[in-house]
Amino acid sequence: MSQRPKALLAAWILAAAPALADSRIVVPEATREAGLVVKGETIRHTFLIRNEGTTDLHISEVRPSCGCTAAEFDRVVGPGKEGRVVLAVETRSFQGPISKSALVLSDDPVSPQTTLLIKADVKPFVDVLPGGYLRIQALAGEPVAAEVTLVSDEAGFAPGVPEVPQPWLKAEIRPLEENERLPGKGPKQFRLRVVAAAGAPEGLVGGSIKVPTGIGRQPSVEVPLSGFVRPSVATSVSKISFQNFVPEGEPVRRVLTLTNNDPKNESFKVVEASSSVAGIVVEVVPVDRQKTQVVLTIDPKIRKGPIEGTLVIKTTDPVRPEIRIPLTGTVLERAAENPPKR
Repeated sequence: MSQRPKALLAAWILAAAPALADSRIVVPEATREAGLVVKGETIRHTFLIRNEGTTDLHISEVRPSCGCTAAEFDRVVGPGKEGRVVLAVETRSFQGPISKSALVLSDDPVSPQTTLLIKADVKPFVDVLPGGYLRIQALAGEPVAAEVTLVSDEAGFAPGVPEVPQPWLKAEIRPLEENERLPGKGPKQFRLRVVAAAGAPEGLVGGSIKVPTGIGRQPSVEVPLSGFVRPSVATSVSKISFQNFVPEGEPVRRVLTLTNNDPKNESFKVVEASSSVAGIVVEVVPVDRQKTQVVLTIDPKIRKGPIEGTLVIKTTDPVRPEIRIPLTGTVLERAAENPPKR
């Protein structure tokens, strides 16, 4: 065969062979410079993702770094098409220059991982001192207060009436006299005082206090609120379960411990404890000034079937004079005696 037919044959083979099918990710702008951002704002940016390959580009995952959230993204981008990845950065916890990234994972065989970046300079037009937050540690039944100082040199800074997240919280704000102001700061200083009322529910305290500022670039400032309201009397468990048991052999017992958290109530004691379930014997055992145990013992003659009742504890605590603990469980049938041998 001459050289010309061979060349024609090679060209025909190459033309007939299928083209290499790949996806290819291209990000026209992988870094977003957000510039000056007011502390507390959320930076949101949409990154364009272009597929310059010949098959569908599949984005399997977007992994944001700390402080950055992948709001949404297109999972499939067709050949020659554009998709998007939307990132959000909460600036409430940041100050000064920040750089937050997200890793885009795709089936591009050459670049399976692509990094997106958001940069910004976070500026608080209002400083919350010290620490930038309010913390409340309270005992149920007693009011407690926490304070911070709001400082700003911006024109128009004049804090308004604070908004509280819970009805049992009260907040007020007032300008500080010269002798009350923080040293080294400007004269525009205001004291934010938050009071948790005596009726505050037990448990975690959360949310934020929103204060109008009068500043155009930052119309309001949110002061995070955290803490905990402890019960005046704590119980080791919130319910008592006997589970499934057979009333034979060793006695079935459960022990509940009560702790007096109020140091002012030195005379605290459990006056009485009783069970609404027949066959459960209750005994009060003082441990020390703070702790008292309530011991529940199953009577071996208790009737079989479900246990559904309440342990009622009466105390000398003014906030929790009566504590009710649910009782659950199931009394199983006793094992039958061995039949006589024939």
